[in-house]
Amino acid sequence: MFAPVRPARIHPKSYVLAIAAYVEGDGLPPPELEAALLSETYGPPWEGGFMTWPARPFLLMRFGRNAFHAYNGYRHAPDKVAWIDQNPDAWDVAELVLGIREGLL
Repeated sequence: MFAPVRPARIHPKSYVLAIAAYVEGDGLPPPELEAALLSETYGPPWEGGFMTWPARPFLLMRFGRNAFHAYNGYRHAPDKVAWIDQNPDAWDVAELVLGIREGLL
């Protein structure tokens, strides 16, 4: 069963903070991230009207998945400097998450 995607507007910083909290074990994943992770694992829900969804949930799912993997990779890297050197694109996203998490953005 795929998580319901919220129809209401989501504030971008709140969404990023919810993803960061989930990575740190402080909460549940936002529904869009949960749907993205389930799609990544089991494939898209073709029988659930997947192709008739509006574009916004897809954008939130894609960003949520990217932010989750980037921040999760950074947080669990034993050598953060080496991880940053090896994953410059993921570091750009993880740095965004860290900036919002620290209140710098």
